Amino acid sequence: MDFVMTIQDVFSITGRGMVVVGNLQSGVLRAGETVGVWAGEELVATAPAWIEMVGKHVPGRICLLLQGVGKDVLAAGQTVRSPVPT
Repeated sequence: MDFVMTIQDVFSITGRGMVVVGNLQSGVLRAGETVGVWAGEELVATAPAWIEMVGKHVPGRICLLLQGVGKDVLAAGQTVRSPVPT
């Protein structure tokens, strides 16, 4: 099953990268796996992702650290998906 997450919030961790917070829709993600960030049907970025725990754990809600992606391309409402089509 493909990994799909809807972004609800975006913030930066200095020296580490961008963190996207959102709801898990489906699938499984392995640490370091490359994900795609989608705005509708447009692929806007790809990056390796690491799962981050921030604050209290809320079922279905996850945080992903994306390295090498600028804040200017990330926004609430976008989706993070894996695998990324080639």
